Amino acid sequence: MISHTTGIDAFLDGHSHDLDQVIMKNKDGKEVPRAACGTKMQAIGWCRIPVEGELTTGIYSWTMDDSAPEVFGIENDMSEAVKTARAQADKMMEEKIAVAEQELTINDPAAVDPKWGKVRMIRRAETNLGDPIDPEANYKVAGTDYYLLMAGDGHTAFAGSERLDAGGVLDTQMLSDYITGKLGGVIGKEYSDPSGTDRIVIVEEKPAE
Repeated sequence: MISHTTGIDAFLDGHSHDLDQVIMKNKDGKEVPRAACGTKMQAIGWCRIPVEGELTTGIYSWTMDDSAPEVFGIENDMSEAVKTARAQADKMMEEKIAVAEQELTINDPAAVDPKWGKVRMIRRAETNLGDPIDPEANYKVAGTDYYLLMAGDGHTAFAGSERLDAGGVLDTQMLSDYITGKLGGVIGKEYSDPSGTDRIVIVEEKPAE
């Protein structure tokens, strides 16, 4: 974003999956600080604008064991609503719906990034939790309104797609129904390979008419 814009003096990146604090150049070549804030409330970015001198940026961070409202002592209607919702979710999470005969992972079991440690496979390649998307193929997709209809997290791949079913079922319930109904409550050894099972195969030749 910085390299394609002008008029921005500082950029606080709120969902970057990194914590880099760097200086970048904008479209006119002007230096702009970028404060990356990680993901899932890993940190909060700040920008100090002085009366004189240059502005500075940085982040406040804490261990992921503590929530941001607890760290900053935030008590309001929203925090109370979150507490109520989390209590309801915690009760649902106590319900056992299936048994996994192996670890289900989103990380590469072997690769290690020298800076960040674990290397995420999900969203980049097939895993035993999901597959990549071929932009040239046609799919019928079931998912959440957040991703499919509202372009959540900037995912615009489904913009303009035909809506076949209004749905109305929570995504967690869809997964639960599949595991209990289709898999019989056991996530079997066919899901043991973290790299997936080659469910999607890309071929070069054109399908027969």
